[in-house]
Amino acid sequence: MASDKKPTSLIGIDKVSNIPYLHMSFVFHSFVPMRYVRRQCPFDDPTFTGNNAEGYKLPQMFRLDENGSLQWKKMANDEVYCMMVAQEVVGPPEAKSLQDYSCIADRDHTTPGFTRLKMIQQIRQAKSAPAPHLTREKSTMMLNKEVSSRGNSSKHYVQKHSRQASKDEEDESEHLSKLTRRAMSSRVSNAKKISSKPRISDDVHYALALKCPFWPDEAKEWKTRNRPSGWPGKRVEIKVVTTNCHVTPGADLESEEPDIEWTFTFFEAERILSKEAISSAHRQCFIVFCLLCLDLLETGPLLYIHMKYVFYFLCEDLESSIWRNNPGHAVMLLLEKLLQFIQQKNLPDYFISQRNTIKHWDKEDFTRTEHILTTVRKNPIESLLGFSDIFVIYDVFPFSGHVRQIFKPLLEDVQAFVKHQDVGKSVKACMQVVDELCNSFYLDFGFDDFVDHMMEVSYYIPAMINYGILAFEEFIEHFIKPLLGDSEADTQLQNLPLHLCQKNIALSDLIPATEIWRPIRMCVLLISKFASDKKGSDFYDHLGCMYHAASTTYEEHRNEALEKAEEAFKEAVKREDCGIGTYVDYGRFLCMTGHHEQSIRLLKRVIKKEGKKPTSTNYYGKMEASVTEDFIKKEIEENDGMEVFSAAYAFYLLVECHLAQQKQEELTQTLQQFAEMCTTSRDPKSHSLLGYCLIKVKRYSGAIEEFKKTLALDPNDKVAHYAVNFCRKMEKGEGGAESSNGEDHKLHRQGAQLNMKN
Repeated sequence: MASDKKPTSLIGIDKVSNIPYLHMSFVFHSFVPMRYVRRQCPFDDPTFTGNNAEGYKLPQMFRLDENGSLQWKKMANDEVYCMMVAQEVVGPPEAKSLQDYSCIADRDHTTPGFTRLKMIQQIRQAKSAPAPHLTREKSTMMLNKEVSSRGNSSKHYVQKHSRQASKDEEDESEHLSKLTRRAMSSRVSNAKKISSKPRISDDVHYALALKCPFWPDEAKEWKTRNRPSGWPGKRVEIKVVTTNCHVTPGADLESEEPDIEWTFTFFEAERILSKEAISSAHRQCFIVFCLLCLDLLETGPLLYIHMKYVFYFLCEDLESSIWRNNPGHAVMLLLEKLLQFIQQKNLPDYFISQRNTIKHWDKEDFTRTEHILTTVRKNPIESLLGFSDIFVIYDVFPFSGHVRQIFKPLLEDVQAFVKHQDVGKSVKACMQVVDELCNSFYLDFGFDDFVDHMMEVSYYIPAMINYGILAFEEFIEHFIKPLLGDSEADTQLQNLPLHLCQKNIALSDLIPATEIWRPIRMCVLLISKFASDKKGSDFYDHLGCMYHAASTTYEEHRNEALEKAEEAFKEAVKREDCGIGTYVDYGRFLCMTGHHEQSIRLLKRVIKKEGKKPTSTNYYGKMEASVTEDFIKKEIEENDGMEVFSAAYAFYLLVECHLAQQKQEELTQTLQQFAEMCTTSRDPKSHSLLGYCLIKVKRYSGAIEEFKKTLALDPNDKVAHYAVNFCRKMEKGEGGAESSNGEDHKLHRQGAQLNMKN
């Protein structure tokens, strides 16, 4: 079952599972994304241990049971342990001067990694008789003393980290306006029954530790050990070996006098490794490794410390580039190394390799552990998907996303790649997953079921849109770049802003108007990531349109929304990449808010440039329907959006402005120019817009002719059919009279919405 420890390409295939490393690494990267890994920072204080304190926190998993109660999956070593380092200092057995120590290590009759302690005062009092050893009763008293004096401060330290983790996530959403679901945050915080977990457990467990300024003889092998990969590096090695170790109460399970034994621990050395020698790629692979072994860690006999020792040993053996370039291969090597130790019935302590940390396991422990690890090794992807079938994996996947279904394109590609090794096809399969993952975050409503249970929901809401964007960025960096080269990666990065902008427009049509905070959030993120002083006009344009729409959705914040809309449009037109469509959108906003003169100036710029040969287009979706007049709203609703030549819509809006200002001469001239453009463009939607303009001035027969031209070009245009019927009814009602008087155009505009379906 062994794998090669040499650098292995992503396009290689794992011999045991027959899964390509590309597919395996992609799944691992998705279950433990780098955005998650980079937030896992070890505590500065090395006396706090456990996977949270050491920067290896596993993603939280939970579900609602049949009674609607929140159930958390127990995570391995989720608690925080605090080593209460007492004032007593342990001296080496050969110490000649006793004045610097409180007790002396007695290594007689102990196994590697363990010692007994004799108190200096008792040594002096004993004279010729053997001094008694420090007992467990005494160590318990010492621990209680330390906890009573410093226990609260240690809890405050952990709570501070927990609050900081929460604050960092809250800060991400500070720029969100009131036009979001931030109200939900107060709903969560005011809920009476919250089954939530803090970001870091406040439940601190304590253990006594005594400083030991020497390393035991059996640990000195660590200093001279051969390390093929060169990890952790000479600088860190020197720092580690000059660090104190400690002793904590603990005995070899085969000890005849466990009450007086202590074990050597190296938590300060481990913290140096964790902070200075463990990269994000290392950390990612280790967290995946723990997830794959989670059932064993929950039920035993496997412990978190065993996982760390295996991890450290492989760090010494495995070339550092593999952890980043092929996490699938690295994690499989971790599983195999653990399996090897289990089969040998010997898992050494990382610092004291003579000490076997699993020698107390019974036959059933070895058999069960080997069986589970072998099963996981044969299909690691299925082991992870199994969790997603049952639990929500918080901060990793959407609440309501069906993870297995999202990964279906990739899973279906596994065997095809094994046969044909078509990298391009597999990259497309991965991209499908990323795309659907982004969609699922954007459209996620599953958190509504958990809002009364979890404080975390209020952190997730503003972050979820960003998670979808980051999925694309990470995929390009970690997969497209190594597989298809820098040039293709650069191309993908250049195309990403446009792709995400188009996605934002398309997805916003799938959500109700009350969820307009989602496209707003997406716009803000795209601006922060991709806009500059010279570029990003489209992002600001879309943001302006969304805030304009929000002014009707959230009436109590109407003025604020309109102010933000205008700010966004002004930013859009300032940029060098501002296009014709942006002038139309800004002109539309100004027209709808009564600033007709300003609107006219912008619209005339559009007409001057494309009034005869239109090429640019504008798209309006469901969100914009709330701030359009009735004719356009009808087009959007019936066609699930409206795409129109920018110049055609500029003419339409210009007519609206002239009508509002009752400028007859300008109105007549604009209608004539609009008709000329429609004749040359032969665009069905342009003819419809001209038809609506003629309805506004009650030229119904002319409007009918324009809608007939629309139908000649697009016979399936339902709205044009409605418009023809509406005009014929109006002709009869008005006795066929035509007028250019615009005084009652508003009345006809309102009537259009009521009667066009008839």
